[in-house]
Amino acid sequence: MSSWILSEMTGIPYGVLTARYYNEGVNDLLTCPVHSVTDRKRGVNNHKAKINDEIAMDIKTRLSKSEKAPEIASCYNISKYIVYDIKRSKTWKHVKIHNTEVTDRPSEP
Repeated sequence: MSSWILSEMTGIPYGVLTARYYNEGVNDLLTCPVHSVTDRKRGVNNHKAKINDEIAMDIKTRLSKSEKAPEIASCYNISKYIVYDIKRSKTWKHVKIHNTEVTDRPSEP
């Protein structure tokens, strides 16, 4: 079966199918939906993760308090670029902080 026909049958773009084929994707990986391949690699499920959800949440909280990325990185013994990626929402997007947790000014009576 050609990749074009498979693309039409599954709704997966032709380029994605051919890339998976040439990267030796076989059986289920070849035709699984695009989002299910990327969802498995989020957060601590990624085998290259250097931090966990709790640390990511703490980093986001500290960034919202205008703390510098190199200072945060040195506390966790990680690269400052990991903190920059979190700041830009390039990584750990699924971890959310609540505005109620961050208070820059004391509340007035």
